[in-house]
Amino acid sequence: MTKDEIFEERRKYRANIPSMHNGAYAKVYAKAINDRSLRAAVKAKCLDCMCWQAKEVKNCTVAACPCWEVRPYAKHPKNPNRVRKVNRAPDTTAIEATAAPA
Repeated sequence: MTKDEIFEERRKYRANIPSMHNGAYAKVYAKAINDRSLRAAVKAKCLDCMCWQAKEVKNCTVAACPCWEVRPYAKHPKNPNRVRKVNRAPDTTAIEATAAPA
């Protein structure tokens, strides 16, 4: 795909973004494309997937989606079974499950 074709595809996509909330959604998309912001890219993709409805992104049930854990608008509960890295010595790391608070 040439640069001109990519530009045209993005122009068409931007034209279909709803102008709700004073163009906030178009601004998120522009930040993802122009500034190469990963956070804005995830936000734009989640909004696109949920028909540009922030409430739907918050309530998304598609846990198999790679963006689900980092989706915007949602509070993510701490998972007691989450795996984290712990430094045991200066040159070694181990993976240890975090225990739930008592």
